[in-house]
Amino acid sequence: MADDATMIEPSVTEQTFVSSNDSTIAYISLYPGRAELSRLFKVTVQPGQNVVTVNGLPNGMDQSSLRVEGRGNAMIQEVVSGNMPAQYTPHTTPLLTELGTQETST
Repeated sequence: MADDATMIEPSVTEQTFVSSNDSTIAYISLYPGRAELSRLFKVTVQPGQNVVTVNGLPNGMDQSSLRVEGRGNAMIQEVVSGNMPAQYTPHTTPLLTELGTQETST
């Protein structure tokens, strides 16, 4: 067994994309009751393990219909999909903040 001091941890490169910002729509096919949409992401992988996360896919997407393919010398070993709750970002304006302050002080 190798000495722990000489073991090298494999490198992991992580990349995160937002569907609407980081992809282009390659094609759309419309059918009665459903639509098929293909998005194109350009991902440059590094030597070693790469983890690619795509956020912002539609909530109504049939997860079993998700397909991933790649070109080049990389190998896709696993595809996992799941629902992630959207992160809430409060939106306000200076006027709303001022009105809220006035309301609590009265």
